[in-house]
Amino acid sequence: MNLKPSIISVDIGTTNLKATYLNDRTVIDTVDYTYVHHRIDSQHYQMSWQELLSAFDSLIQQLVERYQLQSFDIILTCAMHSVILVDTQLQPLSDIYTWADRTGADVLAAIPKEQQAATYLLTGTPAHIMNPYYKLQSLLGHQFKGKVASIKDLLLYHLTNQWMIDVSCAASSGLMNYQTLSWETSLLQTIGLTENQLPTIVQGREAFPCKRYQDCHVFAGFSDGVSSNGAYSVLENTAVLSLGTSHAVRVLTRAVQLDTIIQNFAYSVDETQYIVGLPSNNAGNVLEWIRQKYQLNWSAITELIQQRPSISLIFLPYVYGERAPIWQDGAQEQLIPLVEQWTTEQEVFSMIIGVLFNIKVNVRNLQSLVSFDQIALTGGLTQNIALCQLLADVLQLPLLVAQQPNIETIGSMQLIEYVADTLDFQTYIPNNANIFAKDFQRFVKALDNYQLRLNGN
Repeated sequence: MNLKPSIISVDIGTTNLKATYLNDRTVIDTVDYTYVHHRIDSQHYQMSWQELLSAFDSLIQQLVERYQLQSFDIILTCAMHSVILVDTQLQPLSDIYTWADRTGADVLAAIPKEQQAATYLLTGTPAHIMNPYYKLQSLLGHQFKGKVASIKDLLLYHLTNQWMIDVSCAASSGLMNYQTLSWETSLLQTIGLTENQLPTIVQGREAFPCKRYQDCHVFAGFSDGVSSNGAYSVLENTAVLSLGTSHAVRVLTRAVQLDTIIQNFAYSVDETQYIVGLPSNNAGNVLEWIRQKYQLNWSAITELIQQRPSISLIFLPYVYGERAPIWQDGAQEQLIPLVEQWTTEQEVFSMIIGVLFNIKVNVRNLQSLVSFDQIALTGGLTQNIALCQLLADVLQLPLLVAQQPNIETIGSMQLIEYVADTLDFQTYIPNNANIFAKDFQRFVKALDNYQLRLNGN
């Protein structure tokens, strides 16, 4: 279909919502909402569907009224791995279970590793509690007569009266066969579901008539990970590193790569493309934990990064458990001295470096699967110039930081061919001396030993 000049792109996360209005390929305005009704503790991370839906409608309506929009399109970008139980009329029976909710952890722990690996090789979704397949084994009774939904498909139903989900979000459900782009019958049988209890899978580029606004179509859209990479799809041999509260490194590729040891994800985008990568629980949240632990402000942290005192300790930064590289929910931070005495400045800098070394392990593991020679960096931490240069020196790869705001929104637009393919970048070139090489090898050795202990060896 022909794209309209005006489009509202809605990014649905697990912390906040953001709606961006674009006209003639230019970002005009953005409105957002931060959720307040969560259930968050050591075992749960659940959200209110009614709060999300109300905020979703409100943000779109704000832009429609503010700019008196009569003819426009809508596209949705959504966080992955959510689960909502609904009745046969698609009315919610539960809150939203997010990827971070630990429902089903006991089920996953009881499944043999060989069976976990076989399921992973069918779907490309790692065997981890973020995977909805394992949550559903705990949530569903044998006689469940309702349906299984997620944030994306319920919002699409709300807008179009058609219950459907885009390929990339379906891929992250752990229930879709990545080769056939259809629900995997063998897994549905395991949890007592049929295809009629799941939404129809559609392509993200498909558009459907909106029932809430006249002269409006809704694009099914993509997952947040796909959108982050979409903005850089014009660059060759480039991985995208999302660096915010947590981190993930991804590559958009035409060949699936799966590794049962590394446990990278491989989510279908369409019939020919896949997003392959590794997610971590730890990044900016650990830097904030360090800042609070030592009662420092961010200016002091930045100054330490610029000064680069000597590394006196090895820091394994698993403050929040970990997905990749070690896939251990019970992992904890480890601080291992290298010398007998050190200063507080050396300790803090060593911990910052530990966070970046952990990123490097994931980058290196992804490079063993998919070739790339530079990284596009997104996320809130890209605003810290000193940190970006330090990361380039650690990774020994050029880092590109787009200068345009709302880069995730631009990614969604790029994938439906709405935005021109030119971006302006700030480039960080690594120090060729590779000054952190020996410290990184110490980190890897300590990490290997820690994994052996976690596995009881």
